[in-house]
Amino acid sequence: MGVKRKKDLDIPKDNRDFRRCYDMVEYGHVTLDELQVVKKQYPWFAPVVDNWKELSLLFEEELDKRLYIRIRQLCKESDAIRYEVKGGLYYERGFWYNV
Repeated sequence: MGVKRKKDLDIPKDNRDFRRCYDMVEYGHVTLDELQVVKKQYPWFAPVVDNWKELSLLFEEELDKRLYIRIRQLCKESDAIRYEVKGGLYYERGFWYNV
């Protein structure tokens, strides 16, 4: 018996999403080393995990616009990792979709 890994998890898409992640990490006393486990299980989380300190600083300094812009940049990086793009199609969860 094992724990079934959820496949449809997504990175934070905006400041509110990031706040929920930030609160979980801060109040759950999650270390940066423990965040690396997330990156191993969900490779598309790598841009967020690798830039966690930067995102946290922007959040703590209440630089909302800069935080949002940076999150959106990381979303593009995450999508490139998550979706296998071929031609005008990408493959996700057993199906091909038009981009």
